Amino acid sequence: MKDTFEEILIPEAIFQKILRGKSKSRGHDVPLMTGIDESWIKVRKGVRAVEPLPNYLGEGEKQAINLMLRDRSDWLVMDDKLAINVARMMGLNARYSIYLLLFWVKRSMLSKSKAIEMLDQLVQTGYYLRSADYLAVRGLIQEGKSRFYLLGNTSDYLCK
Repeated sequence: MKDTFEEILIPEAIFQKILRGKSKSRGHDVPLMTGIDESWIKVRKGVRAVEPLPNYLGEGEKQAINLMLRDRSDWLVMDDKLAINVARMMGLNARYSIYLLLFWVKRSMLSKSKAIEMLDQLVQTGYYLRSADYLAVRGLIQEGKSRFYLLGNTSDYLCK
């Protein structure tokens, strides 16, 4: 990720969520923790509401959307379908985090076989994908396509 984006920001609530995941040995959070430890992912504290958001969104999703509204980053990367829909209705460029694999394959930054290996590692370490979504993403990687829609729920972060 650090070679893809100029800056990666996460709100405090997502950082806390990652820490809780680390205590549960969720391997798919390891790259985020590494980025935070190496300072190429920056934690933003005190993200205040720019816009009121629906109560059915979690605190992390609300902070991520408000951080995006405040900083106007290029992408809002998250995995909560409701939050993505809210962000898109607000005109934000919201993407599922699994999109990064497809983005990297399409830009020849990652081989298809390595992307599938990474997808499998994500799923094996607790990243939730329905079977149909897993097969769809795997197929898109093999085809080198990058447009897709799926469900899931992991971390939310912004990329500039």
